[in-house]
Parts: sequence; structure tokens; C-alpha cells
Amino acid sequence: MEGTLRVSHRAGKTLVNSEVERQYRVVDQLVSMHSMLRDRYSRLALALNTLLVVVSFALCVMTFVGDEVLKDAGQNPPFARLVFGLVAAVILALAITEFRVDWRARSALHADAAKRLSEVKGEYRRVRADSVHVATGETRRLSRLYETTLQDVVEVPERMFNRLKVKHVFKRILSEETSAYPKAPHWFLWMRLRWEGIVGAWRGEPRATKRKGNKHDD
Repeated sequence: MEGTLRVSHRAGKTLVNSEVERQYRVVDQLVSMHSMLRDRYSRLALALNTLLVVVSFALCVMTFVGDEVLKDAGQNPPFARLVFGLVAAVILALAITEFRVDWRARSALHADAAKRLSEVKGEYRRVRADSVHVATGETRRLSRLYETTLQDVVEVPERMFNRLKVKHVFKRILSEETSAYPKAPHWFLWMRLRWEGIVGAWRGEPRATKRKGNKHDD
């Protein structure tokens, strides 16, 4: 009976630690995903805003150009004015697009999610570093923190989830390769891993191949 209880106790601890590890990997993956979305939307917002400013400035300058200058430049003034009107319509469309998509706000939401999840990830690391086996009370606390944070932060768009997961897993594998071969050029390791992935997928080799010391995220 005592032996059975010991086995059950060890099995329970194994399950608890397994769940903690799963949650940690999910949080780690989400930090990476939200960071990528933060940077993506930030770049899109900057590109759209820059384009809007440049086109607006160019149109503003061209409105002061007289017909004689247009004629000297070999342009038909009525046609040039028509083009200026179309450009003004494009500027209006860009302004409306910037307002509707609001990529800057989306970037801020994902930045907040990445920050909060990073804090949760740090808490998991602290608990995992303190002991090999996580106590049941700590597991419950981490699970509540995990669930609460995931409910509060913005979600990763479903249509982008798999693509972002691929980037996250590949980034981790590339990081391991860089550590293993620090003298090799980054582009060479990138290309080699991509080629290995293509050949492996073509041959139907196991997709869950794990390198030593690597833990793929769920």
C-alpha cells in the first residue's frame, strides 16, 4: 500500500511538472508571436504614415507649379491638374485606410501582450529554477496566472497562428545551430536548415524530430 502511494505521488508530481512545462512552452511561443506581430504592425504603420506624408508633401509642392512651368516641362497643364486631383484622392484613401486599420494601435496591443507574457515567462523560470519538482500550490498559482493573462491579452489572429509558430520554432532551431557553429555565417546556417526542412518534408521524414536539448513548443 505504501509503495502504491509513493508511486502515485511520483506520478502526480510528474503530471504537475509536465503541465508546468507545457504552459511554459506555450507562453514562450506566445511571447515570440506577439513580438513578431508588434514589429510587423509597427513597420506597416510607419510605412503607411511615411507614404502619406511624402505623397502629401509632393502634392502640396505641385499645386504651386504654374501652367507655364508645366508647359516648359513638356506636360499638358489640364492633364497634370487631373493627375494632381487623382493623387489627392489617393491621399484621402490612404488617410482613411490608416484610420481604419489602425496598425499603430494593433502594434501597441501586441507590445502589451508580449510584455505581460514575458513577465509570466520570467515567473515560470524563477519557479523552475528554484526546484526540480514544482509544488502543487505553486502549480495552481502559475496556472491561474497563465489563464488570467491569456484571457486579458489580445489574441493571435487564427489565420496567422501556424505561420508565426513556424517562424518561432525555426528561430529556436537556428539559435541552437548558431550556438553550435558560431564561426559559420548566419545565412549559411539559415539556408542549410531550410534545405533540410524541404528535403525532410519531401521524403516524408518525421516532423517532430528533436535536436538534443531542444523542446518544441506546443
